Amino acid sequence: MNVEDLRYLEALRGFWEIGYPGPDGTINLSYFERLELRADLTYTWDPSPIWARKIGRWGVLTDPDTKTHKLYLENRRGELRGHWLVITTFRDAAPDVRFIHWQRTVNHGVVFSDRILAGRWLGNTPPQGNRTPRDRYPYLVIRVFSAFYQREAVEFRIGKPAVNVENSHCYVQHPTPFSADGRMSSDCRALLIAGVQAAVRSLKFRICIVWTSGSCTYVEADAVFDASKAPSGGEQSVTLEFAPQYYDPAGC
Repeated sequence: MNVEDLRYLEALRGFWEIGYPGPDGTINLSYFERLELRADLTYTWDPSPIWARKIGRWGVLTDPDTKTHKLYLENRRGELRGHWLVITTFRDAAPDVRFIHWQRTVNHGVVFSDRILAGRWLGNTPPQGNRTPRDRYPYLVIRVFSAFYQREAVEFRIGKPAVNVENSHCYVQHPTPFSADGRMSSDCRALLIAGVQAAVRSLKFRICIVWTSGSCTYVEADAVFDASKAPSGGEQSVTLEFAPQYYDPAGC
């Protein structure tokens, strides 16, 4: 693999917030690194992981048959490490909410260790300040009681279909969470709604799933309806400890 073979990909240019998985595969929301990918095929990574250079080279190779991309980043020995790249964009969001997944595969299966699990695009100019999990899509708005709500970020996992609704640990797990056009797949979306509805029936709280800034789904025990506006304005944020709600469609 020669650096001269690497090619530029405009969709990757800019600043990314890099996160890593915990033992269960979900993103650790308390730690992030900042990666800038420049048009001249150089990058800066701060703080950099133990294997990568703080300032190095990057680029992509594209499979001529499948048109899939492999992202390469320079390690501390000056070699290039490459894994398959998945770019996911929630195109209905304003601005776009874009993620990258840098996936190592063995026998066509995704390996969750020793790689970037997810990076969130921050823009083409240096971001000001630090983001919080409240900026992420999708997320849940749990109605504890009138005008009091609790927000919970939702992470994506790849694996057997399941949904977990738990304080600071909500996720949807599906074999193919994203469709070919970069959107959340319809099956994964339906799974999340079903899992949230199971939680609503157990917890007795209404929950709204916020997909983007202009799209959400209100979930009640016996009803589900889409809307353009999530609960907002005048509400008080609370933190309520509730029993974890794990939904396994195969166990229903």
